Amino acid sequence: MKTEKELLSVIASYEKQGIGGDTGALATERAEALDRYFGRAYGNEQEGHSAVVSKDISDAVDWIMPSLLRVFLSSDDIVRFDPVGPEDADQAEQESDYVNHVIMKDNNGFCVLHDWFKDALLLKNGYVKRWWDVTEEITHESYTNLTEEDLTILMMEIEQTGDEIDVVGQETKQVPGQTGIIEVYDVKLRRKRKKGKVCIEPVPPEEIVVASTTRTNLQESPFVQHVTVKSRSDLVEMGLSKEYVESLPSYHVKDDEAQSRDTSSDELNMADNPDRAMEEVEYKENYLKVDADEDGIAELRCIISVGGKIPEGEKWNQEIDCIPISTLTPNRLAHRHIGLSVYDELKDLAEIKTALIRGTLDNTYQLVNSEWMLNERANLSDFLQSRPNGVKRIMGKEPIGDAATQVIKQPIIQHVIPVLDYLDTLKETRTGVGRNVMGLDADTLKKTTEGAAKQALQQANQKIEMIARVFAETGVKDLALAVHALLIKHQDKEKVVKLRNNWVRVNPQEWKTRTDLTVSVGLGTGSQEEVRANIMALAGIQEKAAQAGIVTPRNVYNLATKAANSFGFKQEGEFFTDPDSPEVQQMQQGQQQPNPLAEAEQIKGQFRMEADKMKHEMEHMHEMQKQEFEKYKFDQEHALEIAKAEIEAAKNAVPADLGKPGMGTETKEPMSLSIAELGEVAGAATNGVAQMAEQLQTLIQQNQQMWQAMIQHMSQPVTVVSSRGTKFTATRGNQELQ
Repeated sequence: MKTEKELLSVIASYEKQGIGGDTGALATERAEALDRYFGRAYGNEQEGHSAVVSKDISDAVDWIMPSLLRVFLSSDDIVRFDPVGPEDADQAEQESDYVNHVIMKDNNGFCVLHDWFKDALLLKNGYVKRWWDVTEEITHESYTNLTEEDLTILMMEIEQTGDEIDVVGQETKQVPGQTGIIEVYDVKLRRKRKKGKVCIEPVPPEEIVVASTTRTNLQESPFVQHVTVKSRSDLVEMGLSKEYVESLPSYHVKDDEAQSRDTSSDELNMADNPDRAMEEVEYKENYLKVDADEDGIAELRCIISVGGKIPEGEKWNQEIDCIPISTLTPNRLAHRHIGLSVYDELKDLAEIKTALIRGTLDNTYQLVNSEWMLNERANLSDFLQSRPNGVKRIMGKEPIGDAATQVIKQPIIQHVIPVLDYLDTLKETRTGVGRNVMGLDADTLKKTTEGAAKQALQQANQKIEMIARVFAETGVKDLALAVHALLIKHQDKEKVVKLRNNWVRVNPQEWKTRTDLTVSVGLGTGSQEEVRANIMALAGIQEKAAQAGIVTPRNVYNLATKAANSFGFKQEGEFFTDPDSPEVQQMQQGQQQPNPLAEAEQIKGQFRMEADKMKHEMEHMHEMQKQEFEKYKFDQEHALEIAKAEIEAAKNAVPADLGKPGMGTETKEPMSLSIAELGEVAGAATNGVAQMAEQLQTLIQQNQQMWQAMIQHMSQPVTVVSSRGTKFTATRGNQELQ
């Protein structure tokens, strides 16, 4: 094994040739970028002249930031893992949801992305560090009146959780029980629980040193160093002995770049802390490829040096799988780790604008406060002060003449403004930040059609969208894969979390090692309008396709969720339910399986409809028969009257036939009956008609009674008696109906 001195020598060699840190040209450029961002002086200012600084750097960075964050945070899905097969779709979706949850919820995802992106835009590269952090949570619990069995069960349950238990107090007492006096226990426990989580933290670029041979991928770098400080108290808590920590030198130097970040001079006070336990010590995490075990093969190791020393123990010198740092840059340079920042794009324009603005302000000051040419007759003190309605004194009685002459200067602002506009155009070309991004003024809108304005906005957004895509495919993708790997390696217990409004159980030990990853990069405001229009058009096509049977509920749900996300609603579950969710499955099963009560009510309704229909038909038939009886009765009575009239005529020996049904129509010969015989005939006819009418009336009454009984029977309520599969048997009175 290499000795401590040899390892420190290797580290020192990499540091000397490395890029970054608190010294060197890169540190100077980053410090200047921070000065320009805050609008600090250039150092070339002259007394009595304008010292204003154009803040083009801060304008550009602060306007790009909202667009970038909206691109990544417009939905809940920053990253999505791609399934490796149809059977892996659900698992890949759960892993994607949980990784997004860890980045955004378990960590302050918004602040992480904000600081990471801003460092990159301003200081060429941004860095974040991720690691698995284990903390101990200590709680004190008290239990009373536990039987021996209860106490045993309690201890077994605690052991299953993996928590450590210390009994800090125990008391035995006797109390009456169901079987007599029993012993119970009062115990006090000290419970130590270890909780692990993925931690993500932005790292200031000035704390990172990389090997000069590093290319675009930081994981392939032979050396990466994270330089920070720890208090002596922190080092003791990390396991170092107090004597060892006391022997380490204190850290007093603060680099120029770190000082440039400070916005208040109070933060630059470097006085020693009177409490030695809080003194800071230099702490370096060195990730390098080195043949520490001297087997001829260099392995990736993490070697931690504290105050220039490497403590003993595996914790301070161990082999690792990867470098736990992710990086990104807004403008990549091929085959180089350090890229270009917004400051690199605009530093010359910002300096030119600063000079022009200063000159314009100086010119304006001179026009307001004129210069004078004076001789010995002028009172110098009067001309050194410019006051409204002020008096200028000239000695002697001679005319003023040449005693005081104003120096005439021409205004230059009309010549400077076109130059400033040209510089703003160059700024927009280089960064994509201009009037179209900041917001069009009223005059521009009047002169610009809607289509031209959208086209200009899209062109301006292309530069920002390119930055977003570079961020997504480099740093964000690497971070998500690293978080996924940390969860598989360290989270060995199942966890219940709320994902997409559903509580699900997540066990990373069942996950697969993945490399296929898609970073969800949203679009700018202008493009969102196009997305919404396209979604509405697709909805119309989908509606027509549904008629052909080529649209599934999953297709409709996917389109609906896309529409909700395009309108800025992240929780699409509030508006639409996943067709594969238990709620929808239960609803569909309820629709497919017959409901006995509903079907019984349907049968009752059908019987009632049939009964009402039959009742109306029978009432109609009764009414028709009644009308026919009345007509028949009328015809018979009318025929009887005619017969009587014809008989009376026959009594008088007058042949008569009225052409109606009666006696005359049946008699071909003149009657030769006596009066008494004719009377007998008429009486018999009358009696026959009356008997026939009486029989017909009796028949009608019988039919009417039968119809009324049937109608009353049909009007009785239908009662469901039993269920036979999906068919039902109903009864009406004592009669069974199918």
